[in-house]
Amino acid sequence: EPSSFVAATGLWVCLIYVYECLSEALSVLIDDPILGMLNFMNIWFASFLFGGFLIPLSDMFWPFKLFYYVLPFSNVIRSMVYAEFIDATWEPCNPLESTDSAVCVDSTDGAAVLDEVGKVYPLISSENKIASDIGIMLLIALFFKFVYIACVLIR
Repeated sequence: EPSSFVAATGLWVCLIYVYECLSEALSVLIDDPILGMLNFMNIWFASFLFGGFLIPLSDMFWPFKLFYYVLPFSNVIRSMVYAEFIDATWEPCNPLESTDSAVCVDSTDGAAVLDEVGKVYPLISSENKIASDIGIMLLIALFFKFVYIACVLIR
């Protein structure tokens, strides 16, 4: 949907900025560039794996829930899906007749479709959290930037 371009671009910029700040922090924390890059990839993969769309938050054990809360993928996926699909129009289908689809809604409304998708992927909903998710991602980026500055000043 063209109407979601600004929101999707803003979310993408915030996500890239978080990882840029993380890579700056790791570049100062770890002397060996290969180990720094491997740690970056490890954190990115943890963010991807524990972002809430592959493994729902309710299925994670406590130590792994920390990744869900402190890494940005859960925020960007939730808001990106919302921004892309909330204004879209859909083909309605009868849930009693259609058995070949996991998502079948007797509505053309994007909010109804998002809520139905949320039954399969609990991270997805029709609730607009774009502003709060951008704020959370900027706070994560600020933390990594603070780590970078503190490590530069200490060295």
